[in-house]
Amino acid sequence: MTDLLASRLSACTGPDGKNRCLNGDYAAEDGGISEFISGKTDRYVGFSETLYRILKESPESYDTNLTISGTVYGKGTYPSLAWADGFVMNNNTGTEKMDEAIRFIRFYNSPKTKEIIALSLDTREDFVRVPRYLLPASEDFYSLPNVSSDKYYQQFSPVIHAMVPFPTGGLRGNMDAIYCSVTAALQENGMDVDYPARCTFTQKTAVPA
Repeated sequence: MTDLLASRLSACTGPDGKNRCLNGDYAAEDGGISEFISGKTDRYVGFSETLYRILKESPESYDTNLTISGTVYGKGTYPSLAWADGFVMNNNTGTEKMDEAIRFIRFYNSPKTKEIIALSLDTREDFVRVPRYLLPASEDFYSLPNVSSDKYYQQFSPVIHAMVPFPTGGLRGNMDAIYCSVTAALQENGMDVDYPARCTFTQKTAVPA
């Protein structure tokens, strides 16, 4: 995994030898999206919905074939990870409210509703409608004519089908530790990384067996 991340993130290293993707520089700003929009960088890593801002603030990007690829977190058939939001219902809820909740969930998760939200069909028709590029966890959504004909959804679709879900229990409480661990592994892989203050490392030494 670190080999693949290192090859992707090496492009963030500037002439000064500092890697802005890993030293906390972009975390302190807007994740580098403004630099990508202005053309100062040639790639951007983020959630799919940030494409909405890119196209909204840079309409000429409609005529540019931006290349979409999944962020590689591993090897093999499933190179990317997927986060999926879901509905949770309380078992102590009464029958009437439970039925109402189920009807709403079915409405919200229907391909038609997802199409309205994802393609910004709820916005004014006299303005250029920029899709929000949300990625519903529904195969039926991607087969809708307006979705399957969109050039960027055409690129997102194969990425989604190659993703694999993973449990997120305890993720929030361990994000810093995971970040620092991966950053350390990248340094061992040969990348020159400036660690944020929240990461503290000691030089590893080999111990004979």
